[in-house]
Amino acid sequence: MIVIYMDNLICEVCNKSFDNYRKLNGHKSSHQDKRRGRSKKYIGIKSKYDVRKDRQNFHDCKFCGKIFETGSKLGGHVSHCPKRPDYEDLAKSRKFHCQRISKDPNTREKIRSSVKEYLIKNPNKIPYLKNHASKKSFPELIFEQLLIDNGITGWTYNFRVGTYIFDYAFPDLKLDIEIDGSQHKQPRLVEHDKRRDEFSRSLGWTVKRYEAKLVKDKSTHYTIIEEIKQLIKDLTPPCPEWPKGAAF
Repeated sequence: MIVIYMDNLICEVCNKSFDNYRKLNGHKSSHQDKRRGRSKKYIGIKSKYDVRKDRQNFHDCKFCGKIFETGSKLGGHVSHCPKRPDYEDLAKSRKFHCQRISKDPNTREKIRSSVKEYLIKNPNKIPYLKNHASKKSFPELIFEQLLIDNGITGWTYNFRVGTYIFDYAFPDLKLDIEIDGSQHKQPRLVEHDKRRDEFSRSLGWTVKRYEAKLVKDKSTHYTIIEEIKQLIKDLTPPCPEWPKGAAF
């Protein structure tokens, strides 16, 4: 089928041809202020369509102008943006709410116990499992290769005990080896690691922590492996002696 385009069915802006007036008129609406028939007083002024089109992949804060990759990140920022007019009122409200909960020790203990009970019953909801990187870190890859190269076996990566996850655990020996990055020096994480170690030791586990920078340093590899071998030797129960004169 051959379509013959009429000369009068051509867009005056982009010179595209159309075979009927309905298609031509529908196309003209895409040019907005350039299309024929629009009032001259609106020429040069962006319409709502133009604004939406320009901001399709653009996420900026209407208060401070910061740009974000996604709309969800923008939404999290807007609620705490210091340039918003009601920022001080919102800050006071949040502060009052936190103080109201923290001042009542009974309420805090009730919340803490209920959250702990819920996480024990629903381990897939544990924040660590939801927020922690699913891939092994570079220091963990180095440490794991050290164990393999030196013939150390019996360990399990990301072994769960209660609501905690152990980096490299030897379940039979109850030995937990942790590879800590620089973020573990933050006061909040120091306190968290302290509670975690107390919980592990209460169950009979031995906890050994290595800083990530030490694991990445080749000069410390020999010392680390020797320490682990000594720990394994100390924690391995002795073999029972065969009584003298007993028949095999």
